[in-house]
Amino acid sequence: MYKKRIFAKRIRALESQLQSEFVIVHLPDGSIRKVCGRHENYRRLLAAALGSLDLTPSQAADLELIRRAITIQQPDGGCMFELLHALLNSPD
Repeated sequence: MYKKRIFAKRIRALESQLQSEFVIVHLPDGSIRKVCGRHENYRRLLAAALGSLDLTPSQAADLELIRRAITIQQPDGGCMFELLHALLNSPD
């Protein structure tokens, strides 16, 4: 339980720093796409990745882009979308 609280506290601290308007996603075919990087969009994508929220079609497409990404760049230097990418590609 203690580790869960520490993890949740760290996630909230990282989310508070999430300021990007967009995130740059590099895909395996060499293409580059942009995904909305705003705090509320990230929270919805994270909740969906954890299985607790349904997404709009455009948010589902964003989540798929993040899952397929080779690298993800946040212009503000953050790493929250990389965390989401790791979560989406972790073994069950």
